[in-house]
Amino acid sequence: MLSLIDVTKTYATGNEDVKALKGVSMSFRKSEFVSVLGPSGCGKTTLLNIIGGLDRYTSGDLVINGVSTKNYKDGDWDAYRNHSVGFVFQSYNLIPHQTVIKNVELALTLSGIGKEERRRRAKEALERVGLADQINKKPNQLSGGQMQRVAIARAIVNDPEIILADEPTGALDSETSVQIMEILKELSSNRLIVMVTHNGELAKEYSTRIISLSDGLVIGDTDPYTENGEESEAEANETQGEKKPKKQKKPSMSFLTALSLSLNNLFTKKARTILTAFAGSIGIIGIALILSLSAGFNSYIGDVQRDTLSNYPLTINKSNLDTTAMIGLFAEGGDDKDLPSFPKSNEITSQDLIENLLVNVNSLMSENNLVKFKEYLDENADPEIINAIRYAYNLNLSVFFDSPDDEEPLRSVSPVVLPNFNDVAGEAFSYLRSYYMLFEQLMRTRGLASELLDNARLLDSQYEVLAGNWPERANQAVILVDEHNQIADISLYMLGLMNDKDITYVFHRLFIKMSDDAEVERTGKTPMTEEELDAKTYEDLGFKRSRMSYNVNELLNLKYRIVTNAENYKPTGETQQGGTFPLWVKRTPAELLEYVGAGNYQELEVCGIVRLREGITSGSISTPLSYTKEFTDLMMARNNSTAIVNQLLAEKRTGDYFSVFDGSFISESGHLEECELVNVIDSKSPQSIRIYPSSFEAKDSVIAFIDEYNANAEDKKDQIKYTDTVGILMNSVTIIVNAITYVLIAFVSISLVVSSIMIAVITHISVLERTKEIGVLRSIGASKRDVSRVFNAETFIIGLAAGVMGILITLILIIPINIIIKSLAGLVNIAALPIWGAFALIAISVVLTVVAGLIPASTASKKDPVVALRTE
Repeated sequence: MLSLIDVTKTYATGNEDVKALKGVSMSFRKSEFVSVLGPSGCGKTTLLNIIGGLDRYTSGDLVINGVSTKNYKDGDWDAYRNHSVGFVFQSYNLIPHQTVIKNVELALTLSGIGKEERRRRAKEALERVGLADQINKKPNQLSGGQMQRVAIARAIVNDPEIILADEPTGALDSETSVQIMEILKELSSNRLIVMVTHNGELAKEYSTRIISLSDGLVIGDTDPYTENGEESEAEANETQGEKKPKKQKKPSMSFLTALSLSLNNLFTKKARTILTAFAGSIGIIGIALILSLSAGFNSYIGDVQRDTLSNYPLTINKSNLDTTAMIGLFAEGGDDKDLPSFPKSNEITSQDLIENLLVNVNSLMSENNLVKFKEYLDENADPEIINAIRYAYNLNLSVFFDSPDDEEPLRSVSPVVLPNFNDVAGEAFSYLRSYYMLFEQLMRTRGLASELLDNARLLDSQYEVLAGNWPERANQAVILVDEHNQIADISLYMLGLMNDKDITYVFHRLFIKMSDDAEVERTGKTPMTEEELDAKTYEDLGFKRSRMSYNVNELLNLKYRIVTNAENYKPTGETQQGGTFPLWVKRTPAELLEYVGAGNYQELEVCGIVRLREGITSGSISTPLSYTKEFTDLMMARNNSTAIVNQLLAEKRTGDYFSVFDGSFISESGHLEECELVNVIDSKSPQSIRIYPSSFEAKDSVIAFIDEYNANAEDKKDQIKYTDTVGILMNSVTIIVNAITYVLIAFVSISLVVSSIMIAVITHISVLERTKEIGVLRSIGASKRDVSRVFNAETFIIGLAAGVMGILITLILIIPINIIIKSLAGLVNIAALPIWGAFALIAISVVLTVVAGLIPASTASKKDPVVALRTE
């Protein structure tokens, strides 16, 4: 079964070689109890380790089942120890952080035995040594004899052919020693037992064969065995050496087993493990917080971008000014690029900026052919990237408020006409006229009503309906209130809910306050209180301001009368010279009011009150009153059906706009300086196109869509030009935030490197602490890779714990950070760690710790198992 043929073993100790075995030859039977006796240092343990494959012989041969081991590789020795050999050590060599049954199961785990089968066989082995009731205890809860029996159970659980016992009773009392010898005697009935001992009495009582060693040589053998009867050992070796080794499944430790071993070891050092994980988590916390703020701000910027697209969509005007090129012209100045910079001359020269601008101004202006582009857009627009498209036409609607007030049942509210300044301020405040004029200009540019986006889903996502409903008919509209359920007083005035007296009251009170503030600054007198200001204003004007609060039901069903710009004109009763077409004159405000009062209008009725949803920073509605696309179509048709527009069509005038400044078209009494443009509105020819991308990312696809149109345009004049100012601005902000993020992460990453070095040191310490465990694992068949895997598993667990701990601490820290940011900047929940970021940082933590532990793990795998087993 097993033969040693002229085996020698030499150890190098310093400058001297020590021969532990000097040509030992012997053979063993398949089942016998062999005791090896001899004084200390005679080579007994070395012989045992060579038989067990823990140590390698220097020369000679070890023949196993007729097969020479001269060509054995590491994997062959691992398989041999796992399947054929069981070790019983004097110091038990149990793994302290594993339970009794886990210690016994370990060899089966390396053999690839399933969980249920492992448990069954381990229990049977423990029952055989009388420890069936101790399976869940840790080794330190057992007596010496019990621990040795656990070691025997571990040795026999794989049913090996050979059991090697190294002083199995050396640390036991006499009674316990007898119990252990009885177990070994029983086991020798069907397998080879080789025991090294100093106790000659026990050897003689229980052994079937005693081999005596002295100074590395065999000096006695009570029952020598020669294979094949008369064959000499050399002849047997020659025959056996020709046999090929029997293939055995190489043992391998699963990563889960390695995790279990390392996890249990770490649990025995909880405080150190927690501190190590926390130290490793510091870098993760820093990066996670930076990533949370960066992701939060980028998300906020993204939300602002998406919401901004509702108010500032991609706009393409019929007449386009290249603002970027204009800025460049001002930046470059005149055509003096060849002049030297920072000259030493004292001469100052003129820069030709005026000429440069005049020469290049025409190139900055371009006309977009929106007729063709609209056709292309209507046919090819992708709803996946475009939420809505709004075509703008110069309707120039006039709006009249159908007031329930009997004193003023009908009032013009758009275009805005403010009260006369003298009525508002009086002579005492004439020096403040410029403030009032500025406000009047602002009011004229501020719109009262605009068209809703033709996308109900988008509107619902941006706004909630406080009362009523979204328009269901063409002549219905909604009123917009802010997040505080307020409407600006300017908007209230434009909606007709405030009148001229309110404007007069507000400005008169403001002028009184401004005068009082100036007097306070000049003389130091006590400023007027709010009550005194109100009293003074009332004294001057004789009336108070209108109420400032309305119930939603009062706003619902408000009615407005709308007329088109063309209806501002009336025929004079005269005809053109030499022609049959009538002349036209613009109606006075009183005449237009009378015209509308006579029933010439299109009614618009308020059906709902809407408010921006919480969390939405900006929406698509930009005016107090908003109507439907169907209402726009209705008013376009109304405009084109007027007599003045029909006359324009009859005269076959070309172009979109028709000037009524022409004397042959309008009478001299028409006040030419007040006349406007009358236009035939063609739905195919918008003045501007506003494209609302479905997201900020989709805007790039929309731009690509326009670029594709330009690339396929047959005539360069049909190419569309535009400037995406908002996109440029927002992208710049995002780039800045990202740049700051990268710099901060780079700084914080230094702590990750430091923590990785620390974990490498901790792992090295763990290798030193678990050196004996390494020897035990190698003795039951664990390979070098398996040992390395155990420590890689330990660093994996520490890295995972550090990553998870870092993420949890980050999530806790985010709470006060968000509170602080909200108090300082008013931004809600700005810090938010993205899920992908959390998992990525955990993965980074694991990778860094595993990499940091590779060198210590490799060191552990290379340890000599014999030396490791002797480590205390």
